[in-house]
Amino acid sequence: MKELLITTAIIEDLGKIQKVYLLSNWCNSINMQKNLENKTVITIPYHWKSKDKFEKDYQYLNNIYEKNLKYLSNILGEFNKTSKDIKYWRIIIGPWLRQFSDIVFDRYSQIKKATQKYDLYTNIIDTDKYDFISDNFNQFYSESKEDLWNHNLIGLIWKDLGLSYKTVPKEKEILKKKIFSIKFILKNFLNRFALFISKRDSYFFHNTNIPYSKIFNIYKRIRQIPLKTYEINEYNFSKKILLRNRQEIKYSLSKNNEYENILSKLISIYLPRIYLEDFQINKSNILKILPINPKKIFTTHAYLKDDLFKIWVAEKRIQNKSEYYIIQHGGCIRLCKIDQEEDHFIQSSDGFISWGWQLSDKLIIDKLPSLQLDKKVIRSKKNGDILIILATYPRYFYIQYSVPISDDYLDYINNIEEIYKVSYKLNNKKVKLRFDREVNGWDAEKRLRKSLKVFKKDNNNLSLLKSLRKYKLAICTANSTVFLQTLCQNFPTLLFIDLRFYEIRDDVFEDFKNLNNNGICFFDKENLLKQLSKINNNINQWWFDYDLQSTRKEFIYKYANCSDKYENIWLQFINKVD
Repeated sequence: MKELLITTAIIEDLGKIQKVYLLSNWCNSINMQKNLENKTVITIPYHWKSKDKFEKDYQYLNNIYEKNLKYLSNILGEFNKTSKDIKYWRIIIGPWLRQFSDIVFDRYSQIKKATQKYDLYTNIIDTDKYDFISDNFNQFYSESKEDLWNHNLIGLIWKDLGLSYKTVPKEKEILKKKIFSIKFILKNFLNRFALFISKRDSYFFHNTNIPYSKIFNIYKRIRQIPLKTYEINEYNFSKKILLRNRQEIKYSLSKNNEYENILSKLISIYLPRIYLEDFQINKSNILKILPINPKKIFTTHAYLKDDLFKIWVAEKRIQNKSEYYIIQHGGCIRLCKIDQEEDHFIQSSDGFISWGWQLSDKLIIDKLPSLQLDKKVIRSKKNGDILIILATYPRYFYIQYSVPISDDYLDYINNIEEIYKVSYKLNNKKVKLRFDREVNGWDAEKRLRKSLKVFKKDNNNLSLLKSLRKYKLAICTANSTVFLQTLCQNFPTLLFIDLRFYEIRDDVFEDFKNLNNNGICFFDKENLLKQLSKINNNINQWWFDYDLQSTRKEFIYKYANCSDKYENIWLQFINKVD
Protein backbone atom coordinates (compact mmCIF):
# COMPACT_ATOMS: atom_id res chain seq x y z
CA MET A 1 0.00 0.00 0.00
CA LYS A 2 1.37 3.38 -1.01
CA GLU A 3 1.98 5.92 1.74
CA LEU A 4 1.73 9.71 1.66
CA LEU A 5 4.77 11.87 0.95
CA ILE A 6 4.51 15.55 1.85
CA THR A 7 6.80 17.53 -0.46
CA THR A 8 6.72 21.08 0.96
CA ALA A 9 5.61 22.94 4.09
CA ILE A 10 2.10 23.53 2.68
CA ILE A 11 -0.34 22.25 5.32
CA GLU A 12 -2.42 19.32 4.06
CA ASP A 13 -5.61 17.80 5.45
CA LEU A 14 -4.36 14.44 6.69
CA GLY A 15 -7.69 13.13 7.95
CA LYS A 16 -7.14 9.69 9.50
CA ILE A 17 -3.68 9.20 8.05
CA GLN A 18 -1.33 8.35 10.94
CA LYS A 19 1.98 7.87 9.12
CA VAL A 20 3.48 10.38 6.71
CA TYR A 21 6.81 10.90 4.95
CA LEU A 22 8.50 14.28 4.51
CA LEU A 23 10.53 14.76 1.34
CA SER A 24 13.11 16.74 3.33
CA ASN A 25 13.39 18.80 6.48
CA TRP A 26 12.48 21.82 4.35
CA CYS A 27 8.90 20.60 4.92
CA ASN A 28 9.33 20.72 8.68
CA SER A 29 8.34 24.32 9.38
CA ILE A 30 7.07 25.37 12.80
CA ASN A 31 3.47 25.21 11.50
CA MET A 32 4.05 21.78 9.97
CA GLN A 33 5.34 20.47 13.30
CA LYS A 34 2.04 21.46 14.89
CA ASN A 35 0.08 19.82 12.07
CA LEU A 36 1.99 16.55 12.51
CA GLU A 37 1.61 16.23 16.27
CA ASN A 38 0.67 12.66 17.24
CA LYS A 39 1.61 11.40 13.76
CA THR A 40 4.39 9.00 12.85
CA VAL A 41 6.76 11.05 10.69
CA ILE A 42 9.64 9.75 8.58
CA THR A 43 11.90 12.38 7.00
CA ILE A 44 13.88 11.39 3.90
CA PRO A 45 17.63 11.98 4.57
CA TYR A 46 19.06 14.79 2.48
CA HIS A 47 20.90 13.68 -0.65
CA TRP A 48 23.70 16.22 -0.16
CA LYS A 49 24.61 15.20 3.38
CA SER A 50 27.82 13.89 1.82
CA LYS A 51 30.00 16.86 0.93
CA ASP A 52 31.95 14.65 -1.48
CA LYS A 53 28.72 14.14 -3.43
CA PHE A 54 28.01 17.87 -3.21
CA GLU A 55 31.39 18.65 -4.77
CA LYS A 56 31.07 15.96 -7.44
CA ASP A 57 27.58 17.16 -8.38
CA TYR A 58 28.85 20.73 -8.48
CA GLN A 59 31.29 19.80 -11.23
CA TYR A 60 28.61 17.89 -13.13
CA LEU A 61 26.11 20.75 -12.88
CA ASN A 62 28.75 23.22 -13.99
CA ASN A 63 29.26 21.17 -17.17
CA ILE A 64 25.52 20.99 -17.86
CA TYR A 65 25.19 24.72 -17.27
CA GLU A 66 27.96 25.50 -19.78
CA LYS A 67 26.40 23.23 -22.41
CA ASN A 68 22.92 24.67 -22.01
CA LEU A 69 24.23 28.24 -21.86
CA LYS A 70 25.86 27.68 -25.24
CA TYR A 71 22.62 26.29 -26.72
CA LEU A 72 20.48 29.08 -25.22
CA SER A 73 22.89 31.78 -26.43
CA ASN A 74 22.25 30.67 -29.99
CA ILE A 75 18.50 30.15 -29.59
CA LEU A 76 17.78 33.39 -27.70
CA GLY A 77 20.14 35.38 -29.90
CA GLU A 78 18.20 34.21 -32.93
CA PHE A 79 14.74 34.65 -31.38
CA ASN A 80 15.58 38.15 -30.14
CA LYS A 81 17.51 39.19 -33.25
CA THR A 82 20.54 40.13 -31.19
CA SER A 83 24.02 38.81 -30.36
CA LYS A 84 24.63 35.07 -29.98
CA ASP A 85 27.86 35.74 -28.08
CA ILE A 86 28.05 33.42 -25.07
CA LYS A 87 29.40 36.14 -22.73
CA TYR A 88 26.51 38.41 -23.77
CA TRP A 89 24.01 35.77 -22.62
CA ARG A 90 26.12 34.67 -19.63
CA ILE A 91 25.69 38.20 -18.24
CA ILE A 92 21.92 38.18 -18.89
CA ILE A 93 20.65 34.66 -18.22
CA GLY A 94 23.65 33.04 -16.50
CA PRO A 95 22.49 33.59 -12.89
CA TRP A 96 18.97 32.31 -13.63
CA LEU A 97 20.08 29.31 -15.69
CA ARG A 98 22.61 28.13 -13.10
CA GLN A 99 20.35 28.58 -10.10
CA PHE A 100 17.34 27.01 -11.79
CA SER A 101 19.34 24.01 -13.07
CA ASP A 102 20.76 23.38 -9.59
CA ILE A 103 17.36 23.75 -7.93
CA VAL A 104 15.82 21.22 -10.33
CA PHE A 105 18.69 18.79 -9.68
CA ASP A 106 18.22 19.15 -5.92
CA ARG A 107 14.47 18.49 -5.97
CA TYR A 108 14.87 15.68 -8.55
CA SER A 109 17.61 13.97 -6.49
CA GLN A 110 15.53 14.14 -3.31
CA ILE A 111 12.51 12.59 -5.08
CA LYS A 112 14.71 9.78 -6.42
CA LYS A 113 16.13 9.14 -2.94
CA ALA A 114 12.62 8.94 -1.45
CA THR A 115 11.07 6.70 -4.11
CA GLN A 116 13.99 4.27 -4.36
CA LYS A 117 13.37 3.16 -0.78
CA TYR A 118 9.64 3.70 -0.17
CA ASP A 119 6.39 3.07 -2.08
CA LEU A 120 4.89 6.55 -2.03
CA TYR A 121 2.26 8.81 -3.52
CA THR A 122 1.86 12.54 -3.11
CA ASN A 123 -0.83 15.19 -3.41
CA ILE A 124 -0.37 17.73 -6.20
CA ILE A 125 -2.31 20.97 -6.38
CA ASP A 126 -4.17 21.39 -9.68
CA THR A 127 -2.36 24.22 -11.50
CA ASP A 128 -1.41 24.99 -15.07
CA LYS A 129 2.27 24.31 -15.71
CA TYR A 130 2.75 27.83 -17.05
CA ASP A 131 1.27 29.49 -13.95
CA PHE A 132 4.74 29.90 -12.48
CA ILE A 133 6.60 31.61 -15.31
CA SER A 134 8.46 34.50 -13.69
CA ASP A 135 8.59 37.91 -15.31
CA ASN A 136 12.25 38.39 -14.41
CA PHE A 137 15.06 37.07 -12.23
CA ASN A 138 13.98 39.10 -9.22
CA GLN A 139 10.56 37.45 -9.18
CA PHE A 140 12.09 34.00 -9.69
CA TYR A 141 14.63 34.61 -6.91
CA SER A 142 11.87 35.46 -4.45
CA GLU A 143 9.33 32.82 -5.49
CA SER A 144 11.83 29.94 -5.68
CA LYS A 145 12.10 30.05 -1.88
CA GLU A 146 8.32 29.84 -1.38
CA ASP A 147 6.34 26.68 -0.66
CA LEU A 148 3.80 26.97 -3.50
CA TRP A 149 6.47 27.50 -6.18
CA ASN A 150 8.39 24.49 -4.92
CA HIS A 151 5.21 22.41 -4.67
CA ASN A 152 4.50 23.11 -8.35
CA LEU A 153 8.08 22.36 -9.46
CA ILE A 154 8.27 19.13 -7.46
CA GLY A 155 4.84 18.17 -8.81
CA LEU A 156 6.00 18.56 -12.42
CA ILE A 157 9.11 16.45 -11.76
CA TRP A 158 7.01 13.86 -9.94
CA LYS A 159 4.58 13.57 -12.86
CA ASP A 160 7.39 13.37 -15.41
CA LEU A 161 8.87 10.43 -13.49
CA GLY A 162 5.53 8.62 -13.78
CA LEU A 163 5.00 8.38 -10.02
CA SER A 164 1.65 8.03 -8.24
CA TYR A 165 -0.21 11.14 -7.15
CA LYS A 166 -3.62 12.54 -6.34
CA THR A 167 -4.78 15.89 -7.66
CA VAL A 168 -6.16 18.29 -5.09
CA PRO A 169 -8.12 21.43 -6.03
CA LYS A 170 -6.39 24.74 -6.02
CA GLU A 171 -7.62 27.04 -3.28
CA LYS A 172 -9.20 30.26 -4.40
CA GLU A 173 -6.46 32.80 -4.92
CA ILE A 174 -6.58 36.02 -3.00
CA LEU A 175 -5.27 38.70 -5.28
CA LYS A 176 -2.65 40.68 -3.46
CA LYS A 177 -2.78 44.32 -4.31
CA LYS A 178 0.66 45.83 -4.45
CA ILE A 179 1.06 48.49 -1.83
CA PHE A 180 3.94 50.84 -2.39
CA SER A 181 5.27 52.64 0.66
CA ILE A 182 6.16 56.30 0.58
CA LYS A 183 9.79 55.23 1.08
CA PHE A 184 9.64 52.96 -2.01
CA ILE A 185 7.99 55.66 -4.15
CA LEU A 186 10.51 58.28 -3.06
CA LYS A 187 13.46 55.94 -3.61
CA ASN A 188 12.17 55.06 -7.09
CA PHE A 189 11.72 58.73 -7.96
CA LEU A 190 15.23 59.60 -6.77
CA ASN A 191 16.60 56.63 -8.68
CA ARG A 192 15.00 57.86 -11.91
CA PHE A 193 16.44 61.31 -11.30
CA ALA A 194 19.92 59.91 -10.60
CA LEU A 195 19.80 57.76 -13.73
CA PHE A 196 18.75 60.74 -15.82
CA ILE A 197 21.63 62.84 -14.49
CA SER A 198 24.03 59.95 -15.16
CA LYS A 199 23.19 59.66 -18.87
CA ARG A 200 26.50 61.19 -19.97
CA ASP A 201 28.69 59.60 -17.30
CA SER A 202 31.86 57.86 -18.43
CA TYR A 203 32.17 55.85 -15.20
CA PHE A 204 28.99 54.31 -13.86
CA PHE A 205 28.72 52.77 -10.37
CA HIS A 206 25.32 51.09 -10.12
CA ASN A 207 23.44 49.27 -7.36
CA THR A 208 26.36 48.91 -4.99
CA ASN A 209 26.56 48.40 -1.22
CA ILE A 210 29.28 51.03 -1.07
CA PRO A 211 28.59 53.82 1.47
CA TYR A 212 27.44 57.04 -0.18
CA SER A 213 30.26 59.02 1.42
CA LYS A 214 32.80 56.95 -0.53
CA ILE A 215 30.81 57.14 -3.77
CA PHE A 216 30.68 60.90 -3.26
CA ASN A 217 34.44 61.17 -2.80
CA ILE A 218 35.23 59.05 -5.87
CA TYR A 219 32.72 60.84 -8.10
CA LYS A 220 34.09 64.18 -6.97
CA ARG A 221 37.59 63.12 -8.04
CA ILE A 222 36.42 61.90 -11.48
CA ARG A 223 34.28 65.03 -11.91
CA GLN A 224 30.86 63.45 -12.07
CA ILE A 225 27.74 64.38 -10.12
CA PRO A 226 27.81 62.05 -7.08
CA LEU A 227 24.45 60.29 -7.20
CA LYS A 228 23.84 56.74 -6.04
CA THR A 229 21.63 54.46 -8.17
CA TYR A 230 19.65 51.38 -7.21
CA GLU A 231 17.94 48.41 -8.85
CA ILE A 232 15.88 49.53 -11.85
CA ASN A 233 12.14 48.81 -11.89
CA GLU A 234 11.20 50.22 -15.31
CA TYR A 235 9.96 46.91 -16.73
CA ASN A 236 7.35 46.27 -19.42
CA PHE A 237 5.68 42.86 -19.33
CA SER A 238 2.99 41.21 -21.40
CA LYS A 239 1.10 38.06 -20.48
CA LYS A 240 1.83 36.31 -23.77
CA ILE A 241 3.51 32.91 -23.87
CA LEU A 242 5.40 31.96 -27.04
CA LEU A 243 4.68 28.23 -26.86
CA ARG A 244 6.34 27.39 -30.16
CA ASN A 245 9.57 29.12 -29.18
CA ARG A 246 9.53 27.45 -25.78
CA GLN A 247 9.09 24.06 -27.47
CA GLU A 248 12.13 24.77 -29.65
CA ILE A 249 14.14 25.53 -26.52
CA LYS A 250 13.14 22.19 -25.00
CA TYR A 251 14.29 20.26 -28.07
CA SER A 252 17.60 22.14 -28.32
CA LEU A 253 19.01 21.55 -24.83
CA SER A 254 21.25 18.79 -23.49
CA LYS A 255 19.38 15.50 -22.81
CA ASN A 256 21.88 12.76 -21.96
CA ASN A 257 20.04 11.28 -18.97
CA GLU A 258 16.77 11.37 -17.04
CA TYR A 259 17.62 14.54 -15.11
CA GLU A 260 18.73 16.44 -18.21
CA ASN A 261 15.58 15.39 -20.07
CA ILE A 262 13.41 16.73 -17.24
CA LEU A 263 15.54 19.89 -16.98
CA SER A 264 15.13 20.70 -20.68
CA LYS A 265 11.34 20.55 -20.31
CA LEU A 266 11.36 22.68 -17.18
CA ILE A 267 13.68 25.35 -18.64
CA SER A 268 11.24 25.72 -21.54
CA ILE A 269 8.39 26.17 -19.06
CA TYR A 270 10.02 28.38 -16.40
CA LEU A 271 12.26 30.62 -18.55
CA PRO A 272 11.38 34.17 -17.39
CA ARG A 273 9.57 36.38 -19.91
CA ILE A 274 12.31 39.03 -19.78
CA TYR A 275 14.59 36.65 -21.72
CA LEU A 276 12.09 35.70 -24.43
CA GLU A 277 8.63 37.22 -24.84
CA ASP A 278 9.49 40.67 -23.47
CA PHE A 279 13.19 40.92 -24.22
CA GLN A 280 13.01 43.36 -27.14
CA ILE A 281 10.75 45.97 -25.57
CA ASN A 282 12.76 46.00 -22.33
CA LYS A 283 16.07 46.20 -24.17
CA SER A 284 14.80 49.15 -26.20
CA ASN A 285 13.60 50.96 -23.07
CA ILE A 286 16.67 50.44 -20.91
CA LEU A 287 19.01 51.69 -23.63
CA LYS A 288 17.14 55.01 -23.37
CA ILE A 289 17.47 55.18 -19.58
CA LEU A 290 21.06 54.21 -18.69
CA PRO A 291 24.28 56.00 -19.74
CA ILE A 292 24.81 56.33 -23.48
CA ASN A 293 28.53 55.70 -23.81
CA PRO A 294 30.15 54.55 -20.55
CA LYS A 295 33.82 53.62 -20.53
CA LYS A 296 33.70 51.66 -17.30
CA ILE A 297 30.74 50.05 -15.50
CA PHE A 298 30.93 48.94 -11.84
CA THR A 299 28.46 47.05 -9.62
CA THR A 300 28.41 44.92 -6.49
CA HIS A 301 24.87 43.51 -6.73
CA ALA A 302 23.22 44.24 -10.11
CA TYR A 303 24.96 41.25 -11.74
CA LEU A 304 22.27 39.05 -10.17
CA LYS A 305 18.74 40.42 -9.95
CA ASP A 306 18.76 43.58 -12.08
CA ASP A 307 17.83 42.18 -15.50
CA LEU A 308 17.50 45.57 -17.16
CA PHE A 309 21.00 46.52 -16.07
CA LYS A 310 22.36 43.16 -17.29
CA ILE A 311 20.79 43.62 -20.74
CA TRP A 312 22.25 47.12 -20.95
CA VAL A 313 25.72 45.90 -19.86
CA ALA A 314 25.70 43.10 -22.44
CA GLU A 315 24.75 45.59 -25.16
CA LYS A 316 27.31 48.23 -24.13
CA ARG A 317 30.16 45.73 -24.02
CA ILE A 318 29.51 44.90 -27.69
CA GLN A 319 28.25 48.19 -29.13
CA ASN A 320 30.45 50.63 -27.18
CA LYS A 321 33.32 48.40 -26.03
CA SER A 322 32.51 49.36 -22.45
CA GLU A 323 34.37 47.51 -19.71
CA TYR A 324 32.35 45.78 -17.03
CA TYR A 325 33.67 45.25 -13.49
CA ILE A 326 32.01 43.36 -10.64
CA ILE A 327 33.18 44.41 -7.18
CA GLN A 328 33.25 41.88 -4.34
CA HIS A 329 30.17 42.43 -2.19
CA GLY A 330 30.65 39.95 0.65
CA GLY A 331 33.09 37.89 2.64
CA CYS A 332 32.29 34.27 1.82
CA ILE A 333 33.72 34.74 -1.69
CA ARG A 334 37.13 33.04 -2.14
CA LEU A 335 36.97 31.52 1.37
CA CYS A 336 34.24 28.95 0.62
CA LYS A 337 35.38 25.65 -0.84
CA ILE A 338 32.53 25.87 -3.36
CA ASP A 339 30.98 29.11 -4.57
CA GLN A 340 29.23 29.08 -7.93
CA GLU A 341 28.79 32.86 -7.92
CA GLU A 342 32.55 33.35 -7.83
CA ASP A 343 32.77 31.50 -11.14
CA HIS A 344 30.11 33.78 -12.59
CA PHE A 345 31.82 36.96 -11.37
CA ILE A 346 35.02 36.05 -13.15
CA GLN A 347 33.56 34.64 -16.37
CA SER A 348 30.91 37.31 -16.96
CA SER A 349 32.97 40.45 -16.24
CA ASP A 350 36.04 42.11 -17.74
CA GLY A 351 37.60 42.02 -14.29
CA PHE A 352 36.51 41.02 -10.80
CA ILE A 353 37.63 43.41 -8.06
CA SER A 354 38.44 41.41 -4.93
CA TRP A 355 39.08 42.55 -1.37
CA GLY A 356 42.75 41.65 -1.66
CA TRP A 357 42.97 38.03 -2.80
CA GLN A 358 44.15 36.60 -6.10
CA LEU A 359 43.60 33.47 -8.18
CA SER A 360 46.11 32.27 -10.74
CA ASP A 361 45.14 32.70 -14.40
CA LYS A 362 41.96 34.61 -13.50
CA LEU A 363 40.85 38.19 -14.19
CA ILE A 364 41.15 39.25 -10.54
CA ILE A 365 42.02 42.84 -9.63
CA ASP A 366 43.45 42.51 -6.12
CA LYS A 367 45.22 45.80 -5.39
CA LEU A 368 42.15 47.93 -4.66
CA PRO A 369 41.01 48.43 -1.07
CA SER A 370 37.44 47.46 -0.24
CA LEU A 371 35.01 50.36 -0.42
CA GLN A 372 32.52 48.58 1.84
CA LEU A 373 34.78 47.74 4.78
CA ASP A 374 36.11 50.32 7.20
CA LYS A 375 39.31 50.51 9.28
CA LYS A 376 37.80 52.81 11.88
CA VAL A 377 38.31 51.05 15.23
CA ILE A 378 35.22 50.20 17.29
CA ARG A 379 36.04 50.20 21.00
CA SER A 380 34.51 47.37 22.98
CA LYS A 381 32.67 48.04 26.22
CA LYS A 382 34.70 46.65 29.11
CA ASN A 383 31.78 45.25 31.10
CA GLY A 384 29.42 44.88 28.18
CA ASP A 385 27.42 41.91 26.97
CA ILE A 386 28.60 39.17 24.64
CA LEU A 387 26.94 39.29 21.22
CA ILE A 388 26.36 36.03 19.33
CA ILE A 389 25.72 36.77 15.65
CA LEU A 390 23.61 34.34 13.63
CA ALA A 391 23.40 33.73 9.90
CA THR A 392 20.20 32.73 8.11
CA TYR A 393 19.48 30.78 4.94
CA PRO A 394 16.28 29.75 3.10
CA ARG A 395 14.73 26.37 3.89
CA TYR A 396 14.96 25.41 0.23
CA PHE A 397 18.35 25.01 -1.41
CA TYR A 398 18.83 27.62 -4.15
CA ILE A 399 22.55 28.03 -4.87
CA GLN A 400 25.71 25.95 -4.52
CA TYR A 401 28.16 27.31 -1.99
CA SER A 402 29.66 25.94 1.20
CA VAL A 403 27.14 26.96 3.85
CA PRO A 404 24.46 25.05 5.80
CA ILE A 405 21.93 23.74 3.27
CA SER A 406 18.65 22.01 4.04
CA ASP A 407 18.68 20.43 7.51
CA ASP A 408 22.35 21.36 8.05
CA TYR A 409 20.81 24.55 9.41
CA LEU A 410 19.11 22.64 12.21
CA ASP A 411 22.56 21.44 13.30
CA TYR A 412 23.74 25.05 13.05
CA ILE A 413 20.90 26.11 15.39
CA ASN A 414 21.94 23.39 17.86
CA ASN A 415 25.44 24.91 17.87
CA ILE A 416 23.99 28.33 18.69
CA GLU A 417 21.96 26.88 21.54
CA GLU A 418 25.03 25.30 23.18
CA ILE A 419 27.19 28.39 22.70
CA TYR A 420 24.48 30.59 24.20
CA LYS A 421 24.00 28.40 27.29
CA VAL A 422 27.70 28.41 28.19
CA SER A 423 28.12 32.13 27.43
CA TYR A 424 25.06 32.89 29.57
CA LYS A 425 26.66 31.25 32.61
CA LEU A 426 30.15 32.62 32.03
CA ASN A 427 29.10 36.24 31.59
CA ASN A 428 26.46 36.51 34.31
CA LYS A 429 23.51 36.29 31.89
CA LYS A 430 24.85 39.22 29.86
CA VAL A 431 24.48 37.69 26.41
CA LYS A 432 22.38 38.68 23.39
CA LEU A 433 21.60 37.01 20.09
CA ARG A 434 21.57 38.98 16.85
CA PHE A 435 19.24 37.44 14.27
CA ASP A 436 19.44 38.15 10.59
CA ARG A 437 16.18 39.07 8.85
CA GLU A 438 14.48 35.92 7.55
CA VAL A 439 12.32 35.43 4.47
CA ASN A 440 11.15 31.84 3.95
CA GLY A 441 13.84 30.75 6.37
CA TRP A 442 14.04 28.29 9.25
CA ASP A 443 12.42 30.52 11.90
CA ALA A 444 15.61 30.44 13.94
CA GLU A 445 14.23 32.67 16.68
CA LYS A 446 11.10 30.55 17.20
CA ARG A 447 13.13 27.32 17.22
CA LEU A 448 15.56 28.70 19.80
CA ARG A 449 12.71 29.96 21.98
CA LYS A 450 11.42 26.39 22.20
CA SER A 451 14.72 25.24 23.69
CA LEU A 452 16.11 28.32 25.45
CA LYS A 453 12.73 29.68 26.56
CA VAL A 454 14.09 33.13 27.43
CA PHE A 455 16.86 35.11 25.79
CA LYS A 456 17.65 38.68 24.88
CA LYS A 457 18.19 39.75 21.31
CA ASP A 458 20.04 42.61 19.70
CA ASN A 459 18.13 45.21 17.73
CA ASN A 460 18.80 44.25 14.11
CA ASN A 461 17.19 47.48 12.90
CA LEU A 462 20.45 49.10 13.92
CA SER A 463 23.51 48.39 11.81
CA LEU A 464 25.84 45.84 13.34
CA LEU A 465 28.67 48.33 13.57
CA LYS A 466 26.52 50.72 15.62
CA SER A 467 25.34 47.90 17.88
CA LEU A 468 28.84 46.62 18.64
CA ARG A 469 29.67 49.61 20.81
CA LYS A 470 27.44 48.14 23.52
CA TYR A 471 29.32 44.83 23.65
CA LYS A 472 32.67 43.55 24.84
CA LEU A 473 32.95 40.59 22.46
CA ALA A 474 31.40 39.35 19.21
CA ILE A 475 31.02 35.63 18.56
CA CYS A 476 30.63 35.17 14.79
CA THR A 477 29.19 31.82 13.78
CA ALA A 478 29.42 31.83 9.98
CA ASN A 479 31.91 32.20 7.16
CA SER A 480 30.52 35.53 6.01
CA THR A 481 31.20 39.26 5.77
CA VAL A 482 30.47 39.82 9.45
CA PHE A 483 33.72 38.48 10.90
CA LEU A 484 35.72 40.36 8.25
CA GLN A 485 33.99 43.56 9.36
CA THR A 486 34.75 42.99 13.02
CA LEU A 487 38.38 42.04 12.30
CA CYS A 488 38.84 45.12 10.10
CA GLN A 489 37.57 47.40 12.82
CA ASN A 490 39.67 45.61 15.41
CA PHE A 491 36.71 44.59 17.56
CA PRO A 492 37.32 41.59 19.85
CA THR A 493 36.03 38.60 17.91
CA LEU A 494 35.73 34.86 18.33
CA LEU A 495 34.97 33.02 15.10
CA PHE A 496 33.32 29.60 15.06
CA ILE A 497 33.49 27.73 11.73
CA ASP A 498 31.78 24.34 11.78
CA LEU A 499 33.58 22.52 8.98
CA ARG A 500 30.71 20.09 8.50
CA PHE A 501 28.99 22.76 6.43
CA TYR A 502 31.33 25.76 6.22
CA GLU A 503 34.03 24.02 4.20
CA ILE A 504 37.09 26.18 3.62
CA ARG A 505 39.08 26.16 0.39
CA ASP A 506 42.29 24.18 0.74
CA ASP A 507 44.66 26.98 -0.26
CA VAL A 508 43.24 29.43 2.30
CA PHE A 509 42.79 27.01 5.18
CA GLU A 510 46.31 27.71 6.43
CA ASP A 511 45.27 31.32 7.07
CA PHE A 512 42.32 30.15 9.17
CA LYS A 513 44.68 27.84 11.07
CA ASN A 514 46.81 30.89 11.89
CA LEU A 515 43.71 32.54 13.35
CA ASN A 516 43.11 29.33 15.27
CA ASN A 517 46.67 29.25 16.62
CA ASN A 518 46.19 32.77 17.96
CA GLY A 519 42.88 32.02 19.66
CA ILE A 520 40.52 33.81 17.26
CA CYS A 521 39.04 31.05 15.10
CA PHE A 522 37.78 27.63 16.23
CA PHE A 523 36.44 24.63 14.35
CA ASP A 524 34.74 22.89 17.28
CA LYS A 525 32.44 24.20 20.02
CA GLU A 526 34.41 22.68 22.88
CA ASN A 527 37.61 24.61 22.19
CA LEU A 528 35.67 27.77 21.34
CA LEU A 529 33.97 27.66 24.74
CA LYS A 530 37.24 26.86 26.54
CA GLN A 531 38.74 29.96 24.96
CA LEU A 532 35.73 32.04 25.98
CA SER A 533 36.11 30.85 29.57
CA LYS A 534 39.83 31.71 29.47
CA ILE A 535 39.52 35.26 28.11
CA ASN A 536 36.13 36.39 29.42
CA ASN A 537 37.47 38.35 32.39
CA ASN A 538 40.21 40.13 30.47
CA ILE A 539 39.19 40.53 26.84
CA ASN A 540 41.56 43.40 26.06
CA GLN A 541 44.68 41.66 27.35
CA TRP A 542 43.94 38.73 25.01
CA TRP A 543 42.84 40.81 22.02
CA PHE A 544 45.72 43.29 21.96
CA ASP A 545 48.42 40.66 22.25
CA TYR A 546 51.15 41.45 19.69
CA ASP A 547 51.06 38.07 17.91
CA LEU A 548 47.27 38.06 17.71
CA GLN A 549 47.20 41.56 16.24
CA SER A 550 49.90 40.66 13.70
CA THR A 551 47.89 37.62 12.58
CA ARG A 552 44.70 39.69 12.36
CA LYS A 553 46.41 42.27 10.16
CA GLU A 554 47.88 39.63 7.86
CA PHE A 555 44.48 38.00 7.43
CA ILE A 556 42.57 41.18 6.61
CA TYR A 557 45.32 42.34 4.25
CA LYS A 558 44.70 39.21 2.17
CA TYR A 559 40.92 38.91 2.42
CA ALA A 560 39.52 42.24 3.63
CA ASN A 561 41.96 44.87 2.49
CA CYS A 562 40.83 48.39 3.36
CA SER A 563 42.62 51.73 3.40
CA ASP A 564 42.07 55.33 4.42
CA LYS A 565 43.70 56.29 1.12
CA TYR A 566 41.13 54.47 -1.01
CA GLU A 567 40.35 57.56 -3.13
CA ASN A 568 43.86 57.85 -4.58
CA ILE A 569 44.21 54.11 -5.19
CA TRP A 570 40.85 53.84 -6.93
CA LEU A 571 41.51 56.95 -9.00
CA GLN A 572 44.81 55.49 -10.19
CA PHE A 573 43.00 52.31 -11.18
CA ILE A 574 40.28 54.16 -13.10
CA ASN A 575 42.86 56.24 -14.96
CA LYS A 576 45.05 53.23 -15.64
CA VAL A 577 42.33 51.13 -17.25
CA ASP A 578 40.92 54.10 -19.15
